[in-house]
Amino acid sequence: MTTYGVLARFALVSLVGTGLDFAVLWLLVAHAGWAPLPAKLISTEAAIVNTFVWNNAWTFRDRATGPLRRRFLSFNATYAGSLALSLTIVGVLVAAFGPRYYLLYNAATLPLNFAWNYLWSTRVIWRDHRAKALPAHQRGPRTKRSA
Repeated sequence: MTTYGVLARFALVSLVGTGLDFAVLWLLVAHAGWAPLPAKLISTEAAIVNTFVWNNAWTFRDRATGPLRRRFLSFNATYAGSLALSLTIVGVLVAAFGPRYYLLYNAATLPLNFAWNYLWSTRVIWRDHRAKALPAHQRGPRTKRSA
């Protein structure tokens, strides 16, 4: 699949995950009475699980190698960085402006998190291991290995 195809699929899966994140966040805050930050932890993990399942099965299905558990743990660890970014941004905005606009604050995290998650997903978790052979004139000089 082309880079643009992977990006398009990743964006679609991310959009669904974002919708789930917002829905769970809204339900927990507006209807269950939770504070925005603890609710954000739960909503993010729900989105992480959903996003992993779809990225593994659809976006990166041709790159899904190795144990599923290892990929999931790596994905979760990577998205912990995304969660840290989200919690920092949402926390600063809640402290500065109050919790009333928590969904808007959550939206402010989207561009940075999308870039973070896409780079880690394509470069680490589902890195394309298929070697693309370079023509001889593009390879570096061969060196002799000492015995």
